[in-house]
Amino acid sequence: PDMLKNLRNLKILNLNSNSIDFLPVDLFKYNNLLKILDLGNNRISVINSCHLSNLSSLNVLNLGHNQIQSIQDSCL
Repeated sequence: PDMLKNLRNLKILNLNSNSIDFLPVDLFKYNNLLKILDLGNNRISVINSCHLSNLSSLNVLNLGHNQIQSIQDSCL
């Protein structure tokens, strides 16, 4: 989960088509400047409010073409 810790000024993150099936709860803990997050074309099935709670600058979120079965209301 600390793999993005040193990228605090990151604004765009493209993780499209990486076969991701799980997001650690605090993956984006240090990335509050992130504006565009592309998680499309993966195998993600659950999005929790904790995944996105720190992303106050987020303008674009792509979750298309995943296997999402559950999105908590509080994360929208």
